[in-house]
Amino acid sequence: MADDVPGSHESPTELRKQLGQLRDEIADLRLSLDVLSTIDLASGLLNRNGLLESIQSALNWLRRRNEPFGLMGIRVPELARQSDDELVRHLGAVLSSTLRAVDSAAVLEEVNLVGVLRELTLEGIPQVVARVREALGGATRATPITPRFVVVLVRRPPSLLPADLIERLTELLDEAPLVGIKAIDLSA
Repeated sequence: MADDVPGSHESPTELRKQLGQLRDEIADLRLSLDVLSTIDLASGLLNRNGLLESIQSALNWLRRRNEPFGLMGIRVPELARQSDDELVRHLGAVLSSTLRAVDSAAVLEEVNLVGVLRELTLEGIPQVVARVREALGGATRATPITPRFVVVLVRRPPSLLPADLIERLTELLDEAPLVGIKAIDLSA
């Protein structure tokens, strides 16, 4: 009966070696999937790759049509403490539904939500932040959150790449006040 099972004549050492090779192959495939994927599986939002593509698209649109855009960073410290995929999914869905169809939402580093806001003006920043703050606050009554907001307005094509804009936004979120909005105009 044991002769009918493939690999039954191999030693345990050989089987362990094959198992290790298969695990390495799975790890490589997962890495490839992470690199190629644009969607965060836990939240359903854009991941870093998707965010880079969305920012590049907004930059291209700015260059062609001269229409500004903004990056809204939202740090939710409670996400780091709770490590709750359900809360990330819920907040992501609320953010996505609050933004316009031309905007996009992403999750970055598990504690940051990011919106790429097309056709944003300096005057429109307080209204957008108020709308998002109200939606996030109303959606999490069972789990109170204290989000920090940073908005980066881009009115002229910067010399920065999308990855540089993400890094700058993350740095600004580290400095963001607990209350209020920190708004930066990169074009000024």
